[in-house]
Amino acid sequence: MKGAAPNASGLTVSATAGDAPAGWDHDVLEAGGTTFHSSAMGAAAIARGQEAWYLRVQRDGQTVALAVGAGIRSRTRILRRPRKLLEFQTMPLLTGEGGATLAQAVSAIRVFARSEGFGQVHLSSYADVRPEETPTLEAAGLTLAPRLEFRVPLAADFEATLAGMSVGHRRNIRSALTTAFEFIEDTSLEGAMLLRELQETTYGRRHRQGNLSARAWAVDDYETVMRAYLAQGAIRFWFVRREGRTLSGVGIMTLGPWAYYFLGGTNQEGYGCGAVFALFGHLIPYLASQGVTELNLGGMAVGAEQKGHIEHGLYRFKTGFGARVVRCFVATGST
Repeated sequence: MKGAAPNASGLTVSATAGDAPAGWDHDVLEAGGTTFHSSAMGAAAIARGQEAWYLRVQRDGQTVALAVGAGIRSRTRILRRPRKLLEFQTMPLLTGEGGATLAQAVSAIRVFARSEGFGQVHLSSYADVRPEETPTLEAAGLTLAPRLEFRVPLAADFEATLAGMSVGHRRNIRSALTTAFEFIEDTSLEGAMLLRELQETTYGRRHRQGNLSARAWAVDDYETVMRAYLAQGAIRFWFVRREGRTLSGVGIMTLGPWAYYFLGGTNQEGYGCGAVFALFGHLIPYLASQGVTELNLGGMAVGAEQKGHIEHGLYRFKTGFGARVVRCFVATGST
């Protein structure tokens, strides 16, 4: 257990390096966090050869925020020493105790990072539970890069969820569900690698459509991370088939009421027969039956909402599910 001196707001950081401390995921769940605050993030960091850090931001012994970070040694050398980066997949989770703000919690984390020799802090905003607070980080001296996320509210009644979708999506889902598709779950390393193949097909299609930056996840790193997530029970894989052929698949990460569409892929036959709509039509009522109230379809670059943008078609696809478009940020700053 390590710690750092209080910051200007009287906050301190109590930190555990390595494996998750006992009760971590329980505390995250109780505070309303997502899978990106969970021990699965630390496990993935260790699997990649990085450091895993579990931080409790505290005031007078009371936990006001939780965060999981990965300590990374970059190749850039400053003063003949490797530069160290402390990276977070999402923003610190405020517990609602002690009245701390996001900016105060991040400030305390930067003080801690500096005490441990990190030169920079990088905070992504995947499934950030309070995205409206993120812009305050700019005043705290961080550089913000905007991104969009697409969050679909799920009702217990599937028809109510459908009612929030576009006419075209409702029609496509209803039509696909009358087709002779087969739905399976294969939450295994084999399932993960099958999804990787489908993902590569999808990214190849996007590349041919003109998005030259579209690249599938590097296979070695992908397998490493998937092994860690599977060991933690953090991800599940579903597929849709027709006549024995796998057409489309998704990997979903869930914690409490939050589900995150972590990755997916569809082959050429699947695009032609509406397999992805069938898969969503199958999964949405299932997730809702498990208590999930929001399906996050992931993020993309700001600007995709404009006609003519290379990713505008994907933007329309995601918003067609009735998704609320949320403006999130990636924050970077020195310590």
